[in-house]
Amino acid sequence: MVFFIDMVILSFGGFTVIGLLGFHTFLMFRGLTTWELVSRERITYLKHLKDDFHPFDEGCFLNMYTFLTRCKYREWECMYDRK
Repeated sequence: MVFFIDMVILSFGGFTVIGLLGFHTFLMFRGLTTWELVSRERITYLKHLKDDFHPFDEGCFLNMYTFLTRCKYREWECMYDRK
């Protein structure tokens, strides 16, 4: 009985971790942060941009490479020039 209860608790925790992994993998591929996805209308540097334009999106593979391998400093002016 104890084994069954432990398995239920671990399964629920596993689903939570898999869900978070999937969500943050999606954010990594899109070049977004959680804050940019949830509160886009309140972020000052995104207010005047179109809803489907993400200034830090450089493509799926380059986003993934940048996120996993290096911390890249970005110039704000360059992001708006791409618009």
